[in-house]
Amino acid sequence: RIGEYIAAAAIEGCGWKTILTPMEYIDIVAMCGTRFMRVQVKASNLGHRHDRKPAYNFLTRDQHNNPLSDHLIDIVALVAIDQRKTVFELPCNLKRRTVRHPKHFHDIDIERITWENAATQILGEAYGVRSRPEVS
Repeated sequence: RIGEYIAAAAIEGCGWKTILTPMEYIDIVAMCGTRFMRVQVKASNLGHRHDRKPAYNFLTRDQHNNPLSDHLIDIVALVAIDQRKTVFELPCNLKRRTVRHPKHFHDIDIERITWENAATQILGEAYGVRSRPEVS
């Protein structure tokens, strides 16, 4: 549940309002004016294995082992719990059963950049990567 709060804070930092939901596939509904996004959160702590470099491992399947569907969710939030950082991806970009993310979420603006990139792909160019959504 902490991952949902971290992701919601990151989304709110991008100028959107959020509601945590008790729905099966949707963890957060993000809203800006009349626009909304359905967000599923995947959270991980840094994993250490003797044969690999430390990384975050995110299971990107639903509870029935099906790939995440862009018919049910718009954006997936990958949360590094210990760093309190989130990367946003479209479900169609997460083809593997497990996504490994490197140890560091380097870019200080990674949350804003990945949120705006995903929102632009869903809402179209009218949203614009550099635009700030109006907050009502």
